[in-house]
Amino acid sequence: FPGNREEAARAERRFSFEELLFLQLRALRERLRLKQEKAPAIPLDLETVRKFVRSLPFSLTNAQRRSIWEILKDMEKPRPMNRLLEGDVGSGKTVVAAAAALLAVKSGYRAAILAPTEILARQHFSTLERILAPFDVKIGLLTGSEKKVGNETQILVGTHALIQKNVKYDNLGLV
Repeated sequence: FPGNREEAARAERRFSFEELLFLQLRALRERLRLKQEKAPAIPLDLETVRKFVRSLPFSLTNAQRRSIWEILKDMEKPRPMNRLLEGDVGSGKTVVAAAAALLAVKSGYRAAILAPTEILARQHFSTLERILAPFDVKIGLLTGSEKKVGNETQILVGTHALIQKNVKYDNLGLV
């Protein structure tokens, strides 16, 4: 029970610090736990990556190149990758995800891409179909109102419908 505004401000700063500290400690504990888990090590196939980049109707930015490289290097490791790719709308996050998904598929795995809305899921589905067309990759769509999925689907794009109990997706290498 602070006696004045100054003590109240100090107490508020202390509570804020404590909350952030606990969040950081929890994140650190989760990172350490993830390091103990196993994941498929997906080898970096530079020729496939080069073909993918050359097939695009635009040039990648340096940030996109760097992001793709870092993600693909992480995918080589036999433990789960835990990354957040941030960027403005139109900054190329989907093309980065496409490169990683393509590499997973070419290594014999499947990939899943979760979008927060049906509109965005359809948009990703359409973009992936277009930019991965030269690679003969089977892409599926699963939302609350739409289901374009077959047994051959290698990359599944969808909303929260992807994480329902009745959805089975074998040999998943990238999410």
